[in-house]
Amino acid sequence: MKTKIIFAMAALGAILLSAGCATRSINTVEAAQPEGIPYMVADKRIITDPSLSRNVYVIGVNESFTEAGYKKVQIQIYNRTRSMKAFTYRVEWFDQDGMIITSPLANRTPIQIEGGQKRNIAVLATSPKAVDFRFTFLESMER
Repeated sequence: MKTKIIFAMAALGAILLSAGCATRSINTVEAAQPEGIPYMVADKRIITDPSLSRNVYVIGVNESFTEAGYKKVQIQIYNRTRSMKAFTYRVEWFDQDGMIITSPLANRTPIQIEGGQKRNIAVLATSPKAVDFRFTFLESMER
């Protein structure tokens, strides 16, 4: 009888421990009542590689301007998988006439995101004439 009780308690303990290990979230801490509330916009100016979009999801886009009149953009992304994902992104800025503003920073920038992690990518326009942008996310060619 005692053996059955001990076996049942051991099985229950194993079940509880395995349920605790199944979580996919990363430990994060943030204020319950945030003071800075982002201005999130629905956006179609983000182009994502189809194979990458299955794993890395764009949560939202936040836009603002600096005191000097430069446009700031922050994109929040989320890795839906359990493994780290490496990819690149590029930002192109456009003036009021829709023309691309050339910049030495228009190259692809490598980035990594851990599995289950949310991450923000913040960029600042290279010119005060920039009124619009386009983000392009491409899966890293390195495997």
